[in-house]
Amino acid sequence: MSAFLDTLQDWVATLPIGGLYAVLGVIAFIEGIFPPVPADVVVALGSFLAARRGASFTATAASIVIGSVAGAMVVYAVARRFGAEWLHERLKKAGIDNLEQRLEVMYSEYGMTALFVSRFLPGLRAVTPPMAGATRIPPIRTTFVFLLASSVWYGAIAWIAFTVGDDWVQMQR
Repeated sequence: MSAFLDTLQDWVATLPIGGLYAVLGVIAFIEGIFPPVPADVVVALGSFLAARRGASFTATAASIVIGSVAGAMVVYAVARRFGAEWLHERLKKAGIDNLEQRLEVMYSEYGMTALFVSRFLPGLRAVTPPMAGATRIPPIRTTFVFLLASSVWYGAIAWIAFTVGDDWVQMQR
C-alpha cells in the first residue's frame, strides 16, 4: 500500500495545482452521478496531497464542492426530465424502492431540511438528487441545499485531511 501511495503522490506532484483542483472536482462530480465511486476517501487523500503541495485549502474545498453539486444536479435534471414514474421503475429494479419512500415521507414532513439531512445519510444520499428532480422540487432551492450540505460534508473531510497533510512532518514524529 505504501508503494501505491508513493506512486500516487509522485503523480500528484507532477500535476499543476490547477490540474489537482480539476481532478478533485471531477472525482466529486463522478461520485455525484455514480455514488458507488468512493469520493470521500479520494477527497481526503487528494486534500492531504494538495496540502503537501502547498495548495489553497479554499480552492481545494471549492473544487470538490462544486464538482459534487454539479454531479448531483445532473442526476436531478435527468430525473426531473423523465419524471417520478420513470425513477420509481429504476429504483424498484435496483431494489431500493424503500429508501425512496423514506425520502418522500421525510420531505413531506420536513421539507428542504429533509433534503439537507439526507445528503449525510448513507443510502439516502444517493437517492436524494433523483428524488428531488422527479418530485419537481425547485432547482434553485435544491442547488442551494446541496451546496450547503456538500460544503459542510466535503469541507469537513477536506479540512481534516488538509490539516494532517499540511503538518505531516510533525504528525509523523
